[in-house]
Amino acid sequence: MKELLLVIYLSVIPAMILAESTGSLFNELEIGKGARASAVGMANTSVSDDSSGIYWNPAGLGRISENQVSFSYNKWFLDSSVKSAETALKLGSGSLGLGFVYVDMGEFDYIDPDGFLTGKTIRPYTIAFSAGYANQTLAYYDDFNINNATFKLFTGMSLKFISNNDGYENITALVADAGAIFVFTGIADAGVSVKNLKIATNQDISPSVNLGVSRMLFYDSINKVRAAIDLHVWLDGRQEICAGAEYSISDYIFLRAGYMFVPGYMSSEGSISGLNGGLGVRMENFRFDYAITTDGGLGANHSVTVIFYPAL
Repeated sequence: MKELLLVIYLSVIPAMILAESTGSLFNELEIGKGARASAVGMANTSVSDDSSGIYWNPAGLGRISENQVSFSYNKWFLDSSVKSAETALKLGSGSLGLGFVYVDMGEFDYIDPDGFLTGKTIRPYTIAFSAGYANQTLAYYDDFNINNATFKLFTGMSLKFISNNDGYENITALVADAGAIFVFTGIADAGVSVKNLKIATNQDISPSVNLGVSRMLFYDSINKVRAAIDLHVWLDGRQEICAGAEYSISDYIFLRAGYMFVPGYMSSEGSISGLNGGLGVRMENFRFDYAITTDGGLGANHSVTVIFYPAL
């Protein structure tokens, strides 16, 4: 079993070396979900306000203003890919989110524990089902004659069922995420999320804490520019520093750029850090997002997301 995993990690997917070093079998689920968040360098903890919030920060589900159904495809390294689908629905005073992720790691020649080819092939994969709920927990008004609150607090949590099949055996886990977003109107937004808290599994899963701050740098009746920065910290020591910005025109055209930096990590291909970018277009009840992520020396990846906004 260990020999098989070593072949998978070292022979074809350099990024999985990082997952191996963290000691968790489920790190492939940290691959960016949604083209918008990928384009801004994964700096999404305080910005999250759509159906992808069920992965980034479940509190973001409480900020949706429209029901949403989204589908994403991420062309990852070699013949691997990530496919996901989410929905976020207004439910009473809050919002319900549901998500599904399928990580296809591609096809490999099966090598036995003695290091010999067997003529067989395997196709490792991971799937995850998520369900979450969030709402606006608190609103404070300096002036009750003004409709917009001076301070808002959104909180949320989600549960994830994960199943990992490495071509040899299947491993499952039940984990929880929780988060909060603090909105200081006219000043900045701050977010925190705690991800992958183990509930039921005998496997080693490393929880992470994500912190983020974002601010509207400029806005008028047509143009908006928002910048964000995130720090993602795993309890086993891994870190990510993410920064990005989004420029929108009339809330219909979006241009995005970002950078993700992983301190202290170097592969044979160089740093996994890299520039990201992308764009989005809103047309009536649909939004189309595209992102390209470079991941340093590991090469470029492309992702697309389609979001449908059903009538309320």
